[in-house]
Amino acid sequence: AHAWAEIYDAYTQEWLRVDPTPGASPSNPDLPLPASFEMETGISAWVDSLRMQWYRRIVNFDQQDQVELATSMLDLGNQLLKSLSVKFKEVRTTLIDWLQRPFSRGSFIGGGVLLCLCFAVVYLWRTRFRWLHLLPRMLRRKQGLDPIRKMASRLLHRVQVQMAELELNDPRLGKLRDALKELEAVRFGPAVTMDVAKSVFAKAKQILRKRH
Repeated sequence: AHAWAEIYDAYTQEWLRVDPTPGASPSNPDLPLPASFEMETGISAWVDSLRMQWYRRIVNFDQQDQVELATSMLDLGNQLLKSLSVKFKEVRTTLIDWLQRPFSRGSFIGGGVLLCLCFAVVYLWRTRFRWLHLLPRMLRRKQGLDPIRKMASRLLHRVQVQMAELELNDPRLGKLRDALKELEAVRFGPAVTMDVAKSVFAKAKQILRKRH
């Protein structure tokens, strides 16, 4: 519900809407306005503008305003249709001129390229959902291992191969198992520093060199 104050104007014989609480102003206009008053005045003006738009566009949206809005929308639609019609005529004229020209090698090549582009656009549009599904996979890069883990993987493979070649009573089997555990910790465990990795790699290489 909305409520407002009105007074009767005997001269025009109409009811006029009035604001019973107008904005206040300083009694002495020569005095400088404080900053707080200027801020309040700006906010009040902004609120009054919103109130005016509310009454004009919502409360007092009568039949005349509806007709004006419909007329403006109709004019905008007509202008848009006219501009589209002009553009269509320009494209049509350009296409007719191109078709009426004597065909040459360049025109055949241009026509073939244009036809291929049309087929490509139609194909991409018909298969757009498939491409949208495959595009992230195509753009996604495989995350490779860091150099420390790569080196640990290589040494792990060499240690496993050498352990498979040894007999169960070989004295080097225990050292290879210890090296295997350390390499697995570097390869699959938390990240380690380069110094720790170098010591583990040096120990594993030293054990691998000792064949006897």
